[in-house]
Amino acid sequence: MLASLLCRPVGVLMSFLVLVVFSILSFVYLPVSLLPETDVPQIVTKITYPNASPAEIEQNVLRPIREKMLSIFQIKDIRSEANAESGLVELFFEQGTQMQYAYLEVNEKVDQITQNLPRDLPRPQVVRINTSDVPIIRLQVVPRQGDLLQTSELVEKVIRKRIEALEGISLVDINGLQRKMIGIRLKKDLLNALQISEKQVFQAIQEANQDLGAISVQDGQYRYFIKINTQTTSAEDLQKIAVLTAKGNVIPLKQIAEFEETTQQVQSIHLSNLQNGIVLTLHKQENAQMNKLIPQIYEITEILKQEYPFLDFQLSQNQYTLLEVGISNLQNDLLWGGLFAFVILFIFIGNYQIPFIIGVILPTSLVMSFLVFWILDTSINIVSLSGLALGLGMTIDNAIIIFDNISKKRIEGLPLFEACVKGTYEMFAPLFSSGLTTLAVFVPLVFMSGLAGAFTRDQAISVGAILTTSLLVSCILLPLLYIILFRNSQKLPKEDTRLYLFLLKVYKKIYAFLLRKPQLNFGIFLILGFLGLGIAFFLPIEGLPPIKRNDILVKINWNEPISIQENENRVRILIDKFQKFIDFSEADIGIAQFLFSKETQGLQQTEIYINFKEFSYKNYLSKQIQKFLTINYPQARFELKEAPNVFDLVFSSNKPYYEIKLRNSQKNFPIPFQEMQTFIEKNKTNELDLGKGVQGETQIKLHILEEALLSHQIGKEQVVETLKNLFTEREIMSIRSFGNIIPVRLNEKKENFEDRLKKNFIRKDSSNLYPLSYFVKFEYENNYKTLTADKTSIFHSFEINSRDEGQINENAKKIHLEAKKQNWQVDVSGQYFENRENIQELSIILLIAALLLYLILTVEFESLTQPLVVLCTLPLGFTGSLLGIWLGGATLNIMSVIGLVVMLGIIDNEAILKIDTINRLRKEGMGFEEAISKAGEICFKPVLMTSLTNILALIPFLFDTGIGGDLQRPFVLAIIGGLTFGTFTALFFVSLAYKIFAKKDT
Repeated sequence: MLASLLCRPVGVLMSFLVLVVFSILSFVYLPVSLLPETDVPQIVTKITYPNASPAEIEQNVLRPIREKMLSIFQIKDIRSEANAESGLVELFFEQGTQMQYAYLEVNEKVDQITQNLPRDLPRPQVVRINTSDVPIIRLQVVPRQGDLLQTSELVEKVIRKRIEALEGISLVDINGLQRKMIGIRLKKDLLNALQISEKQVFQAIQEANQDLGAISVQDGQYRYFIKINTQTTSAEDLQKIAVLTAKGNVIPLKQIAEFEETTQQVQSIHLSNLQNGIVLTLHKQENAQMNKLIPQIYEITEILKQEYPFLDFQLSQNQYTLLEVGISNLQNDLLWGGLFAFVILFIFIGNYQIPFIIGVILPTSLVMSFLVFWILDTSINIVSLSGLALGLGMTIDNAIIIFDNISKKRIEGLPLFEACVKGTYEMFAPLFSSGLTTLAVFVPLVFMSGLAGAFTRDQAISVGAILTTSLLVSCILLPLLYIILFRNSQKLPKEDTRLYLFLLKVYKKIYAFLLRKPQLNFGIFLILGFLGLGIAFFLPIEGLPPIKRNDILVKINWNEPISIQENENRVRILIDKFQKFIDFSEADIGIAQFLFSKETQGLQQTEIYINFKEFSYKNYLSKQIQKFLTINYPQARFELKEAPNVFDLVFSSNKPYYEIKLRNSQKNFPIPFQEMQTFIEKNKTNELDLGKGVQGETQIKLHILEEALLSHQIGKEQVVETLKNLFTEREIMSIRSFGNIIPVRLNEKKENFEDRLKKNFIRKDSSNLYPLSYFVKFEYENNYKTLTADKTSIFHSFEINSRDEGQINENAKKIHLEAKKQNWQVDVSGQYFENRENIQELSIILLIAALLLYLILTVEFESLTQPLVVLCTLPLGFTGSLLGIWLGGATLNIMSVIGLVVMLGIIDNEAILKIDTINRLRKEGMGFEEAISKAGEICFKPVLMTSLTNILALIPFLFDTGIGGDLQRPFVLAIIGGLTFGTFTALFFVSLAYKIFAKKDT
């Protein structure tokens, strides 16, 4: 078949040209995303309930929601947190759940239970999490004149819609908005003098805002619609409302009340460079192309700057940077790989036509892989790009091996056409087997649970795509180009260079030395390989490699019952202290208004993003920030970590490493706070951290004095109503005007708590007034700040973040024994157990991958023992990679693991090539020992060239000081270490192993 194709050069070239054109068109229309479009099996239900305590939210809101959600199909776990004025319910589903239907079912459950929830509770927000929901960039909007209320209206009604109109934007989420309200402050002295109760005032306002709806009346043959103009539409209308005094006089409301247009009670504040502002997080559509969308966002930002000169606009936290790095890495791999492939081939073979062939083979293979992407509906993202980078190295190897074998056939005296056919045909089987063995590693990984398995699908597709196209191009286009370039040349390829002959001589000496005691040397190699795998236990494990970025995220819980204004003041003090070192900062203070947020914050919490002017400031100032917070706010709990990237936003988990849950024997009630504090004092150690459910705060407890009420003949309901009016912004009515809903609320003067009780009165009748303090007394007490629960009941947790197995068991056993003495229930959970399950699952999957690898090789070699030779090379390759990672000071992370897989593909490629060569020589009649020796010499050049090409192409990345270098360094170290060991393995160990395992093969 190959011969017939090579006889039709024009048809083959045109066919490849058509494929390349269609591939380019596919590339233009492929979606470009940060991550593969995958549903995260998690739904969050967020609750905002102003003026409610954690206990009220847990008992009246979260508990009914949890119980209702238990009946949902494929629910795996439920966790909830009740804070002051806010709550959160996290629903975890089994991997593979159809989340679009789960989302609908959760909303149905929320609608069904709404009638059983408090009437003044806003509808819970149900948030479905998808990888496409990760914000791609943030836009800061800061008013120069300081009028944040008008800016909020402009942002919400105009700017938000302008950005959402961009093609590719799915949603614009906002935080920091302020909304208008009309505050009414009653003149209590006048009310008392005129003997008007607050209830009368509220009733008069509500009656003045009646809307009778649509009423029609028939008058003869005509029908008219009647509208009674009683609806209040402005603050002026409110002031004209008539109120009746005790003496029967009618006075306007403005005489007994003051009116003020102000902002609603602030629960969320956003600071941008210490200026009060608004932040918009931009989310892309599923099929949008980020490389086109991001420039559009920058363009519209410049337009907004010109149209609204009174506002400052700034873009921050651009997540597209990681994708740009992936594209840049692929380009560099292509450039350096092609360049060094040419250099190595020229040194060892010496043909000037090489640059053209390499310059055609590599881009053609890469571009054609995008056609496979389009057919299989796969986007260009960080994961698929890493797969392409992985396969690109194998493409170079395929080209070098076939090119070298064709050259050998010509030197042996075969005609040009026959040399191309036979040289390609001999290499097709081992290269095809090598590609299958590489895919054999990826395919089982697709069946891993969780997002890792979903993401591996894209990588498996990208690797399979470029392996398929590279094999197609290397086995058809390469020999065709070879024929075209050399058909008019009568000269044979150059003989081996002096450098190559010198290296071959060294190889023969080492081989002869090892062959003296093959069994002993084989055993030494194998033991070193398995011992070297132990390096993995000493390497730190991370998600992404540490990147030299100038930014950090500071999460603070002040752990004190402070107001949001005091929270803002503390944040300003903190940032201002280090302002001269900071290039940009932003802070989300209090209860964030973001819809797409997995976490809930209280009024006492804040998140601060800081971007330092230089990387050298980062470590020092991080320690200074920790020191400043520890000294000035000893009660605060804080965490400094790397600013979140796209992987953190998707994969981040609130679950602690090892969590011990304690429960009251009466499951629906928390453990009494004082009992828990005594337990903490008795059992606290340095390795134990307090979970959210055991942290306390100071609260005010009010007692209504029943005897005083009876002696003064005052109803308890009257006292409760007065307290609500006094300490909450009671909504009396709402005004609808031009699409706006403006609440009208009672706005009491902010005074000391005790003074309010003394200065406000309870009316018994027209002549008797009593201070509120006569009927209530208060005391300060400590209680739980947060109530945590799961699908079983409320729990209080201790967290062990130590990775030491001994410390974990010791602390867990101690807590368990002490809790049993209190008759508390104890259970455990956390990432510790999930990691164990993942390791067991991964072990099974890798075992399946090894078995699949073995089966493929048995088909290729027609032998049950020869595949063991290839399997024995894997520990040595892994040892080399792990050694390279360890010596380079890197960690085990996503990039280093990809490097391990790439190295695996290259090493088994070389081992398969050598075994196939030995088998071919034996079939031609050569003796066993002679075939092994001759195959070593034949494979020496391609093995050496492919290894040197890959190593030299990767070395420049070690000296890259940018973010690309930080990401690529573990990947590069794994491959260089593996190839250094792997080359030695392919040259010597394979021969020894073949001699032992295949001696009895016929």
